[in-house]
Amino acid sequence: MAKLESRNLTQGGGRLVVVAKPILKFLGIIDRDMNHGSYSSLYIAASKEFDGAQSGGYFVPLAKQTKPSSLAQNSVESSKLWNWTEQELRRMELI
Repeated sequence: MAKLESRNLTQGGGRLVVVAKPILKFLGIIDRDMNHGSYSSLYIAASKEFDGAQSGGYFVPLAKQTKPSSLAQNSVESSKLWNWTEQELRRMELI
């Protein structure tokens, strides 16, 4: 298996991005583009407005804490998504 550095996983539409982007959009983690996808995580990590009590919370852009949708909490659907993601990553030889 080639070194990860040579696989271009995250830059310019790399293979991992091709798999991850639709999943992240579906889950509401990103709503614009991959360049803004980390804003909430970075803001929450750096802001004094958030503390340990909110750790593990569900956040949507931009850093709004909310309850996950019923679909996001559905264990059957989450298992299907996990299995599909693993299958795609194996198909692309990323895992």
